[in-house]
Amino acid sequence: MTQRFTIITIIAFTIAINSALAKHGSSRIIQIDSARLKIEGSLGDFNRVFYLRGPELRGWNEFNIVGNDSCIALVSEYASEVYISKGDSLFKQGWSDLHYALQHSAYAIFQGRIYGFGGYGYWTTKNILRYWDQLEGWIPVVTSEDSPTLLPSHNATLLFTDSTAHIIGGEVSDSRNPFSRKPNYTIQKVNPRNRSVQIKQIHHSLNNDQFLFTIGDSALFLNNGDLIIYDLKSQKLYEAQISQEFYKALKHDLVSEKNGLVRIKKSNEGYNSFRLKEFIIQKKLDDNSILYLFIAIAFFVVMGVLLRRRQLIGFSTQDSLLNVNAKRLIHGSNQYVFTSIESALMALLIENESVNSATVNSLLPDEISLSHKNKIRNESIRKINQQAATLMQDDHFVLIKSEKDKSDLRMTSYSLNKEEVCVIDI
Repeated sequence: MTQRFTIITIIAFTIAINSALAKHGSSRIIQIDSARLKIEGSLGDFNRVFYLRGPELRGWNEFNIVGNDSCIALVSEYASEVYISKGDSLFKQGWSDLHYALQHSAYAIFQGRIYGFGGYGYWTTKNILRYWDQLEGWIPVVTSEDSPTLLPSHNATLLFTDSTAHIIGGEVSDSRNPFSRKPNYTIQKVNPRNRSVQIKQIHHSLNNDQFLFTIGDSALFLNNGDLIIYDLKSQKLYEAQISQEFYKALKHDLVSEKNGLVRIKKSNEGYNSFRLKEFIIQKKLDDNSILYLFIAIAFFVVMGVLLRRRQLIGFSTQDSLLNVNAKRLIHGSNQYVFTSIESALMALLIENESVNSATVNSLLPDEISLSHKNKIRNESIRKINQQAATLMQDDHFVLIKSEKDKSDLRMTSYSLNKEEVCVIDI
C-alpha cells in the first residue's frame, strides 16, 4: 500500500470539515460606487472593500474571482483583462477589447502569478495552460514534447500544490454539436518548471461547479449528494457519504444547521476489484476510544487480507499488460472509458483477427458521407492509440495496428496488438 488512511486521519479530517464549512459561501462582487468594489464570500470568510484605481462601472458578473491569502484578482471571461489587488486597491491590467475566448476557464494564483486553463466557451474546447503577464497578457505554457498532450477541458478546477498544477475534471464540447458536452474523466498534472505532463484517469465526473473548497492538501467536491475528496499530495480520490441535513445546509449555505459527516469510506484506486467496508464515524469524539481502536484493528486486518490476495492471484503479471474489453482500457489503477463508436470498434477487433476499413465504416450511420466516415474512423483509432500509449506511459506503444489489406490494397486492415494486451471480461 502506498498510503494508509488511518483512523486518526479520518477523525482529524472530520474535525477539519466542520471547521472549514463555517467559512464556505458563494462568491459575488458588489459595486458600491464608481470607485469601490465589495467582494463577498470568496476565499472562506473573506469580505472586503477594494478601491478601483481607474474608477469605472463594469458588468462584474462577467469576471471570475481567484486568489489566496495574499492576493486576489478579478479575471474577465470576455477579454484579456484582469484586476489585481495590492493592499486595499485593485489595479487594472490588460485590455478590455472583447474576444469571447476565455469563458468557463479554470484559474488559480501560484507564487504571485495568475494561471488559467482551458475554457473558450461553447464553440470549441482548448487545452491551453497559460499565465498572466502584466505587459503581454496571457502567455501559453509550452509543455514538454516528451510528455502526453494536455486534454481539452472547460469548467475544470485548477489547484496548485508545491510545484504541480492539478487540472481536475471539467467538460468537453462535442466536435459536431458544441452545445452537447461530455465529462472529462481525468486529473491532469503539470509541473510548470520542467513543463512535464501526467494524466490520470478517474471514475468520477468532477467540474468547477461541484468544487467546494480545500482543506490542507485535500480538495472537496459535492457530486450527486456525495462528497468527493482529492488528496493533492498522494493523488488519491476518496468518497464520503453525508447526511441529508448536511447536504441541505451546504446547498443553502445554512452552515449553522450542518450535522457533519456521518460515515466515510475509502476508495483505493490501487485495487480495482476491491472496496473497503464503510466505517461509521460518530459526530461526538468523546468516549469513543474503544470504537476507534476496534475500527483501526479491522482496517489493518482488511489491508493485510487485500495485500495477501493481491500476491496470490498474481497481479504483478497482469500489471505489465494493458487490459482491454469492449468498454474500456485498464492499466494498473488507471483506465479509459470508450465512447459508443470506440466501444463498437473495439468489440469488432476483439472478435476478429483483423478487419478492413469498409467493415469499420459499416458501424457508422448510413446517412453519413464516406469522407466523414473515414474521418470519424481515423480519429477514433488515433484517440484509442493515444489513450493506450498514455496509460502504458510509452509514446511508441500501439494498440490498434494498421496495414494495407492484402486482399484489396485500396483498403486498410486493422488488428489488435494482442502480444501486449490482455482481453478481459469485466
